[in-house]
Amino acid sequence: MKIISCHIENYGKFTKKDFYFDSDIASFNWENGAGKTTLASFIKAMFYGIPSVKANTKSFEDRQHFYPFDKGSFGGSIVFELNGTEFKIERFFDKKSSVKDEVKVYKNGGLTDELGDDIGKSVFGIDKESFEKTVFFNAEDIEIYTPAGIEAKIQNSDEGSTAKKLLEEEIKKLQPQRGKNGLIPNQQELVRTLREEAYRLESIQERTQTLYERREQIKEEIKEKEEEIKKSLVLESKLEEYVVPANKEREFAALSDMFITGVPQKSDFERINKCFDEFKELDEKDSQLKEQQQQILNKAKMNKLLLTVEAFLIITAAVLLGVGQIIGAVVTVGMAGILAVYLCVSAKKLKQAEVLQQERRKLTLRYEFCLQEIIEFVRAYKTNYNESDLKREVEIIREAAEKYLREKEEHQRIELRRSEIKSEMGMKNADSIQSEREMARLKQEMANLERQIYRDEAEMEDLADRQNQLEEAEELLTKYKESLFVFEAALNALQEAENNIKNKYAAPIKARFEKYSEIAEEVIGEKIIIDDEFNVYFEIMGQQKSYKHLSCGQKAVLAFCFRMALADSMYGEEKPFVILDDPFISLDKDNMEKISKAVRMASKDRQIIYFCCHDSRNVIKST
Repeated sequence: MKIISCHIENYGKFTKKDFYFDSDIASFNWENGAGKTTLASFIKAMFYGIPSVKANTKSFEDRQHFYPFDKGSFGGSIVFELNGTEFKIERFFDKKSSVKDEVKVYKNGGLTDELGDDIGKSVFGIDKESFEKTVFFNAEDIEIYTPAGIEAKIQNSDEGSTAKKLLEEEIKKLQPQRGKNGLIPNQQELVRTLREEAYRLESIQERTQTLYERREQIKEEIKEKEEEIKKSLVLESKLEEYVVPANKEREFAALSDMFITGVPQKSDFERINKCFDEFKELDEKDSQLKEQQQQILNKAKMNKLLLTVEAFLIITAAVLLGVGQIIGAVVTVGMAGILAVYLCVSAKKLKQAEVLQQERRKLTLRYEFCLQEIIEFVRAYKTNYNESDLKREVEIIREAAEKYLREKEEHQRIELRRSEIKSEMGMKNADSIQSEREMARLKQEMANLERQIYRDEAEMEDLADRQNQLEEAEELLTKYKESLFVFEAALNALQEAENNIKNKYAAPIKARFEKYSEIAEEVIGEKIIIDDEFNVYFEIMGQQKSYKHLSCGQKAVLAFCFRMALADSMYGEEKPFVILDDPFISLDKDNMEKISKAVRMASKDRQIIYFCCHDSRNVIKST
């Protein structure tokens, strides 16, 4: 059997794509993402279809994975040769349900129903799972085991398998090896439950009275807890009374911004007031000094005038008298003495005026010092101020400071009271929270009690029915056990016969596996062993170890050899094609060359379709 060609209308990344398999060995060396797995999946889907998408599934299933993005026709066709006859399968898939899929089969160009509804099983003689475990091989599926479908094919005992399956199903219904859903465990549980209920119903009346009393007690306890919770709510409303109004809060914030460097103390204002008082004193002193200075200057000016007149008179007298030199000299000396006296007096007055002027300068410096101190004080608390009315500005600062201190004291008082209330609330809330929890627990207990009372009152009416049900259940349990004994005896006899058949077919499979495993031993470096149950081991240091200890690459080699041995024994001369989807990806270059021998051995009497992502992974050179 071999595939001739396939046409993909829409499947995964392929659209209107044709593939031809002209030779018995077809190698597809495509890079990752090119569609190797998609083509392999398409070939399998043509024979076995695709399962429906399960409702509320969280997995990404094949119908979802390969459904075309453009929503075109989902599917295609495949042409293959079987026993010298050419068949063509056309299969188009629904988005979700396999029931809505469309399938047509052609034989030598004409429609046929020869292959039935299960095309894959008709062509290969095995179900989908068995197909995937023999001739459809990828890197992820490297375990060695024989599915039920392959077991049936190897043993060639469909009737025996059917009988065994029916017996196992019946035994499983009666007594499953796992779980508790069998008829016997369920019936045993029913009998046990009925017995317990019969005893419970007899004592339920006495217990019900206790439940009634507890219900009334819970009601009283819930009432007490509600009162405790109300006390906490009263404190919450009281806390709302101690809140600073928004406008007061804004005013206080503005004052806080003014006094960010500290609130001026009483001593600060006393110091500034002294400066203002000193201003007044300085003004008065300056006025007095100015008046004295003016008087002195006026007297000095008068003396200067008299001095000028006297000098004039002296000169005039000396000229007009015309007396002798002695008299003139005497007059001149006398007048000069008078002049000298006036000059001394005038100089003393000017000296006094100058001293007064110096005193006035000192007053001015002190005035400026006081003024600067006041300005710096005002500037510390106000960015915008009126320098021409500093006294008013200082008064504004004083009023703001006093208001700030009052507001701060009020804030502190409110915060203190809030803290006291919160502290009290903390204790009350702790009690309240505990009360709420207790109340919730009590309400839950109350609900449970009500449900229990309702059930007990209803069940007390069913005591007679429970006793009758118990008797019937015990009789049915006895019948189930008798049936189980008969089915197990029949299954043991059938199993013995099946083992005889299995031993007959195990030898050929083991022989074929040993032929392939000679190559596997070169890869693994150890002797490979297979038993009658198809368990595979390798021998190391005289001990047999399960193949599961091997690396992924080594297990892939063994899995391939086992699959080929199964396929050789399952099929006669008409062997099916084999799809290898890069199963040896974990092998190094040397071992790739070794496994190539096993692949070429298998390709002598069957079609090999090999997918890989790099030439170094290609065990079959494309023809």
